[in-house]
Amino acid sequence: MATVPPLRIWLYGLLLAAAVLALLIPLRQLVERKTGEALAGEVQHYLSAPSSRGQGHVRVLALGSSLLRAATPSVHYQALHGVEWLRLTKSYVGFGYLGIVLESIDKQPPDVLVIDTNLLLPAETLVDDLRDTLALAPINAGYALMEQAGWGAPWSKRVLQQQEAPYVCAPLAADRLYQQRTILIPQQKAELATATVDPVLSSTLLRLSRQGVRIVLLDLRRSAQFQHDLDGEKQRWLQRWQSVLPPGPTIAYLTSPDFNDASLYCDGRHMNDAGARRFAGWWRQQLEQMGKEN
Repeated sequence: MATVPPLRIWLYGLLLAAAVLALLIPLRQLVERKTGEALAGEVQHYLSAPSSRGQGHVRVLALGSSLLRAATPSVHYQALHGVEWLRLTKSYVGFGYLGIVLESIDKQPPDVLVIDTNLLLPAETLVDDLRDTLALAPINAGYALMEQAGWGAPWSKRVLQQQEAPYVCAPLAADRLYQQRTILIPQQKAELATATVDPVLSSTLLRLSRQGVRIVLLDLRRSAQFQHDLDGEKQRWLQRWQSVLPPGPTIAYLTSPDFNDASLYCDGRHMNDAGARRFAGWWRQQLEQMGKEN
């Protein structure tokens, strides 16, 4: 019969885990800040540099979650008519380090600011934060050590390279997809039901719109298996935002098309290559129309 470890062993283990997290969480916060600063620097370069395509091009900055990253690989947006496009993303909901980017554009804003509505949701929970800390802190520490030793690209350049890297998503089998739906749908409905409008974020967006920046809040639809169960709660949540940021000449709400084709998604939520190509046909038209309207 297996013996149970003494209580003091459990206590020592808990103390050790707490000590590790106490070291890793500040490291995660430092990495978040450095990531945001690197991306903010790239945005300032994008907004201040002379246009590579002559005068009259509208500059669009898009900030989003992994849904936007999967839907908009750069290969489809290298030759837009009248528009220059820069897209920056992060994982999960909430602005996170993209909040630093948003703060940085106050003095020199883009012509159009596109925001994936996933970023409007409350930031990650403590559980998510701890999970990402444990997963990413050692990797980023390795990058920092490599940069210190003079190996490979600078850490800030790696951050920009990660933005250009394609989104990798392995297709899920039907049973695994069903399992994820049963877990994620109730969780996301509860998040939408309780989500409030962030007064600081809404004030920032309202101020930018009054400065003449066109704000486009883009809701990226998931596959029908995920989307239809969320539609009602999501619309009520977006209506709360519309009461604070009413649609008008400088504020628009867009919803991506309902392709109603599960084969365009790798996991029911993120678009695969075929989905991104299908999405590009619609989104390029939207971007080029923004260029004409500005």
